[in-house]
Amino acid sequence: MIIDLNQFEQNRLPFEFKTIPNLDEELFRICGEVAVQGVLIRNVAQIEIEGNIKGEVETECFRCLSKVNLPIDLSFRDLFVSKEQFTNEQEKEVRGEDLSLSVYEDQKIDISDIVREEILLNIATQILCREDCKGLCATCGANRNETMCNCFEKEIDPRWAALKNLK
Repeated sequence: MIIDLNQFEQNRLPFEFKTIPNLDEELFRICGEVAVQGVLIRNVAQIEIEGNIKGEVETECFRCLSKVNLPIDLSFRDLFVSKEQFTNEQEKEVRGEDLSLSVYEDQKIDISDIVREEILLNIATQILCREDCKGLCATCGANRNETMCNCFEKEIDPRWAALKNLK
């Protein structure tokens, strides 16, 4: 959803829409539409956007590769300044407040980009299907949550094989 800042005169613009963001990720897939609601607040020198994102993402368990559906319920707050207000200096020290600041051009802000960015930044990289996930067998590849193989008992590291005879 692109908001044209020239189209509204008031200082607060509430918005609500549904979208399917393109995550361009192999690890995550959006399950259906994502609901976005919030408000755009026009200040003297900047634009502030606050909102909430709700939806669901499908990914794989980090240990056993089973499919996991993860609910999304994120709050966000972003600040924007126009390109003219942002400094054009080639060399400038980046301060902490500069990291939360974005630049808009042509009096337009694309909220869909904010949604995509917030989802990618807030999804954990090591998601488990359950807390006690046993993972995959390194030898045969069996999912140890579903079946117990005996690969570990059968195979002994040759470096430790001599210790077996000490009994």
